[in-house]
Amino acid sequence: MFTQTINATGKRVIAFNDIHGEFDLLNFALDSLKVTKNDVVISVGDMIDRGPKSYQTVDTFLYEENFFPVLGNHELLFLSGYLNNNAHDHATSVANGGLWHTQYHRREMEHLGRRLLSWVPKALLVKFGSKKIAFTHADIPKDEFWLLNESDTKTMLWNHEAIKENRRILDIDLAVHGHKTVTLPTLVGNRAFIDTNSNFKHVADEDEIERGFMTALVIEEGKVEAVHFAESLLGKRYMVLLGDNHNFNTACSDLLAN
Repeated sequence: MFTQTINATGKRVIAFNDIHGEFDLLNFALDSLKVTKNDVVISVGDMIDRGPKSYQTVDTFLYEENFFPVLGNHELLFLSGYLNNNAHDHATSVANGGLWHTQYHRREMEHLGRRLLSWVPKALLVKFGSKKIAFTHADIPKDEFWLLNESDTKTMLWNHEAIKENRRILDIDLAVHGHKTVTLPTLVGNRAFIDTNSNFKHVADEDEIERGFMTALVIEEGKVEAVHFAESLLGKRYMVLLGDNHNFNTACSDLLAN
């Protein structure tokens, strides 16, 4: 599947940055945000690798009817390794946090790969009333979303330089990406970059908070807010309160204002 379109009019949309197997922190965030079946939950890709519970993370996004992921470069390497028998991509996947593969039989991994390939798009378009919000992992390399095609896959999932391009996507109101790690959610043109390094474990509460946390971009009618969650080395999970998001939240909200 290349693209998917859903209608979220009247719903709350919650988009997570690269989760990377941090399933327990994800669940803490879902509970803290009081997520229900009426909400639309989105992953901007890289659900797997590095963290301790990659399989559980993917399984949740594949089976919960109100969860909608897009593919990231880590999923793409996983698919190439298991479904295309690409030894190089398999080795690259394992070397970049994919040791969790070894906990499962190869047939289980192949089955997971077939589910990912069949059900998860590379680009997601969410209709939000009269507004349109696009989600891809790393980039939208065309000036208009509808021009995207399979030949754009590598750039859509791998480009680390998109944040340097001060341009807008003309046929949508807001685009949301992960992949490129940022200290704080960053808006460039009408593109929001929200990967704030979910995997970083803090020595103590609030210690080195700029080093990483999970970000949930909460989109409601007339309002966009970035909410953050972190975990300490001792396993304590907590909501991160930052005073530096006001301009980002306001600018994103303005893009979706009627």
